[in-house]
Amino acid sequence: EVAVPFLLVCGVLSVLFLGARGVCRYVCPYGGVLDPAAKLAPVSITVDSSLCDACGLCTKACDMGVRVMEETHATGRVVSSQCVRSLDCVA
Repeated sequence: EVAVPFLLVCGVLSVLFLGARGVCRYVCPYGGVLDPAAKLAPVSITVDSSLCDACGLCTKACDMGVRVMEETHATGRVVSSQCVRSLDCVA
């Protein structure tokens, strides 16, 4: 009787405080395990500067909060370890 309401309250509070993907960002060990591999990955998200008009939609589309536009203008590709390569920014 107590467990279900308690878990619901904890779930709602975690979404309120951490955001919609807060558990993925701050708690999930999957990213920590794959972070070193991501740095060595031969493929990364790059930008064609002739097609980019710096509208910022790529940054808005990123669920992980990566500043895609700023990173691609500075380095030519996304270098953030928080990038999960969902390709939402590309779409």
